[in-house]
Amino acid sequence: MEIKAPKGTQDIVTPEIYGWHYIEQVAHAHFQSYNYHEIRTPVFEHLELFQRGVGESTDIVKKQMYVFSDLSGKEHVLRPENTASVCRAFIEHNLQLQPGSKRVYYIGPMFRYEKMQKGRFRQFHQIGIEVLGDEHPAVDAEVIQMGYSFLDKVKCANLEVEMCSVGCPKCRPVYNEALKKALSECVDKMCDDCKDRFIRNPLRILDCKIEECAPMIQKAPRILDYLCEECVMHFEKVKYYLEKLRVPFSINPFLVRGLDYYTKTAFEIKSGSLGSQNSVLGGGRYDGLIAELGGPSVCGIGFAIGMERMLLSMENPHYNQPGIDYFIIPLNEDAIIISLEIAKEIRLKNYICEVLYQPASMKSAMRLAHKLNAKRCIVIGENEVTHNLLAVKDMQTGEQIAIAKNEFIQRLER
Repeated sequence: MEIKAPKGTQDIVTPEIYGWHYIEQVAHAHFQSYNYHEIRTPVFEHLELFQRGVGESTDIVKKQMYVFSDLSGKEHVLRPENTASVCRAFIEHNLQLQPGSKRVYYIGPMFRYEKMQKGRFRQFHQIGIEVLGDEHPAVDAEVIQMGYSFLDKVKCANLEVEMCSVGCPKCRPVYNEALKKALSECVDKMCDDCKDRFIRNPLRILDCKIEECAPMIQKAPRILDYLCEECVMHFEKVKYYLEKLRVPFSINPFLVRGLDYYTKTAFEIKSGSLGSQNSVLGGGRYDGLIAELGGPSVCGIGFAIGMERMLLSMENPHYNQPGIDYFIIPLNEDAIIISLEIAKEIRLKNYICEVLYQPASMKSAMRLAHKLNAKRCIVIGENEVTHNLLAVKDMQTGEQIAIAKNEFIQRLER
């Protein structure tokens, strides 16, 4: 039986891998320009981290996590998202003792057992950022602007920024009661998940994507009408700063995100070229999460970008496969020894080099060099071995010269 990759995973091979490299290179440069520093957290964590941080009533914790027990019987989980992991690292390493707010970014795989869709996998990859320790609404605006400008920089098409406020522990309970009262007469007509949300966390009903629930959600009261004065002021200032940053946005009163830890600002960036599942970036403020995980009372805000969806939304994905600088063709056993020596010198100077060790005719070797996009070929035959020469051919112009081996190495030095 043929063994294939598990369902929901994919192999990323040439030339697509160079699109991934391009995105990662731009991400490193872009986030570092805002003084963010990379963080790398474990791929698996203790189960309790996500039960407490993400919320036991969320779809992620209830249905989508890959949970396993190690040999000691302790329960672990492949990380379904990285915000909780970053906050755990913040607490564990006492990062609050360092000066200033903490600005970090990450790139890596996440794991959720969910329905397969275009651009959605069970092992998927995210680029994300977190700011810990700064509650000013200008930070919210800068975070949104940073995400928007990154997606624009890599040429994601038809970007739309949507935002809302999901309130805080002071005003959200009032809204939850109003929402339950408004939906109480039609809760029996909702999907099973929403019936459970009605009891556990009615706000998350607004995040339902089931068509049968949509008409009832549209009649629900708007959370923006129930915000406390502090949340109203925060939201108004975020909008004001976004306007000053010239970031186009719209207000979506049903935008609540799918995780329990969000407070105040919530936002998404969508691509109009992706169809119905069009969210590329999502994030928000989570001012109580670190305290919930047993750490100090430190606020936070962040976002995550799905790399698979981002690649689908890019106008012209950059698959710039690097060509080979030197393709060496040895024509006999003695030439192979010289090829090894020359290839070592070439690589020491940071050029890309490949040696064709398998015997081949000159015609087929040159044909392969063209397919590999080689810039120059070095042919080493009996004459070259005898006279200590290299036959170097420019694959673009067709010009070929014979050059002494030592002189070739000296030219590399220069």
